[in-house]
Amino acid sequence: NLQLTLTQAPPSSEILVFTDASVKDTELKSAVEAMIQITKSTVTFLLTNSISLRSQQNVSLSRLLSQSDIQLYRDLSHISGGQTIEVT
Repeated sequence: NLQLTLTQAPPSSEILVFTDASVKDTELKSAVEAMIQITKSTVTFLLTNSISLRSQQNVSLSRLLSQSDIQLYRDLSHISGGQTIEVT
């Protein structure tokens, strides 16, 4: 959980999140954004099985990240000065 990581990590940490999981706690977005700003941490997401990579992969749609998931990851990385990278 990113929120827990932010509370445990030293200030100005660079956090890398590797995931193929959909967002489970969207209601925590504001709290996570606040923690990012308070800790001055940089968060970079490396996403696999994203919907934009659908044509390149043989995975069912149910396992793909939705556009709203990808956008939330992008929003969080943007506010922190990090990146969202989609990988195969």
